[in-house]
Amino acid sequence: MVVHGQNDNVVPIGQGEILSRNAKGPEFFFKVEKEGHNHTLTMKDGAY
Repeated sequence: MVVHGQNDNVVPIGQGEILSRNAKGPEFFFKVEKEGHNHTLTMKDGAY
């Protein structure tokens, strides 16, 4: 599983998509809307 912030300015989201496609095993890519590099799992509204 790859979790990636849509607005990541450290690692472009395209690199996360490539990593997910090339990973062994089941592929799961989760794009976190409106978040960057460090806050993908700690959103203010608790949606994730």
